[in-house]
Amino acid sequence: MSKLTPNPIGKLDSAIREEIIRIVDEWVPDGNPSRPAALVMVAALFLGPDVAAIAKTMGISSESVNVFGDRLRASGLWTDAGTDYADWFAAKPLGLINLGFDLDVAEGVFTRSAAKENGQYGYTLVAEGLDAALEEEWDGAVFPDPESSID
Repeated sequence: MSKLTPNPIGKLDSAIREEIIRIVDEWVPDGNPSRPAALVMVAALFLGPDVAAIAKTMGISSESVNVFGDRLRASGLWTDAGTDYADWFAAKPLGLINLGFDLDVAEGVFTRSAAKENGQYGYTLVAEGLDAALEEEWDGAVFPDPESSID
């Protein structure tokens, strides 16, 4: 009968996961639609912007982590060197606002500027989701062309 050796990596993953969840619980409660993005973003603080490691540690699909990661990379929040989030721990209310904007980047609501102006990043609204679908429908699919005649 062989003796099983404990898996220290599994214990480490579990401890990291618990700490990530503890941190996210302070900002984004269960049931909040931003929670998956928050879990991915905080996990990247511990594990780096590594899709496979985040997915494995957090039990989130690689596809979901990739979607958030692609948006975060496009806006420079995830880099080859690690993460470059706005200052989430700045004095209230700025820290919470910074966190909210970074979460919105992960969720595809905003993109972040490449450079800071007056010590702060700029954020630009992205046309995604329902608003983008409505704009696409506007081109004759839902609203008739005013030049057309109805006989």
